[in-house]
Amino acid sequence: GQVWGRSPLLISDVTPGEKKLWLRLDACEPVPLTVLIKDGERNSVSQRLFRTAYVLSLQRANALLGKGALDEAISELQNALAIEPDDKTAKGMLNDAKIARGFAKAEAFEKKKDYAAGIIELHLILAIERQNQKAADMLDRLKWLDATKTNVERRARKDQAKKYFDSLCGRITESTLFEEHENDAGLMTVLPN
Repeated sequence: GQVWGRSPLLISDVTPGEKKLWLRLDACEPVPLTVLIKDGERNSVSQRLFRTAYVLSLQRANALLGKGALDEAISELQNALAIEPDDKTAKGMLNDAKIARGFAKAEAFEKKKDYAAGIIELHLILAIERQNQKAADMLDRLKWLDATKTNVERRARKDQAKKYFDSLCGRITESTLFEEHENDAGLMTVLPN
């Protein structure tokens, strides 16, 4: 290939037809382009170049997402966004990874019957994507399970206190609880000890 110069560049006397070229810039990924040059017309090429570090972070994030390594993928996507803060692709991938991680955590908490922690994860998902129906449905289920678990625990505590009280009462017999005394009139009076 021939080096034509640095951009912005005006090149004259180019024969018409399809031309293949590369755009290169230090610290950026080279981009191959195919340009159709028309006779007698001015042609222009515009292409956004991405920094190599950004592209490598996205590639690593994709590989990590494929392995299910969500925390590491999120870290790589945050690195990519530190380089290209306004990039919609990285932002979208980051949100998708956070949602996937949120579901994984919520499901793990549900298995452990830690419904309150699962509810927090689902709220985080809905903060990213308000219309996520799967998250909304799971949130409703975990709220119901959490309320049911709370009621069962409350009843168990109440039953435990009653059983303890009943066991204490079972240890005390009437003969030790009360003493009989005669009063002056010869009537029996039962007094507690």
